[in-house]
Amino acid sequence: MSNKIVFNRQTSGFILESLGYSVDPEGFIINSKTKDRILATDGRTIKSEEFGGVTKDGIFRNDLLSLIEISDRLK
Repeated sequence: MSNKIVFNRQTSGFILESLGYSVDPEGFIINSKTKDRILATDGRTIKSEEFGGVTKDGIFRNDLLSLIEISDRLK
């Protein structure tokens, strides 16, 4: 059995919510309790449409550079 989870834009909201995040009116991912904007693994705020996934290091973007960085960290 694979330990991979594949999601799309419709299910990313569910994933974020289950991890204690939500999206502010401007589309940025925020902490549901504090309402603070979340920083991605690159240290910048991240919008929900940029959400690529979550590791123990935090939320990463869905762009190629972020995926390569995450892959390198997981090796």
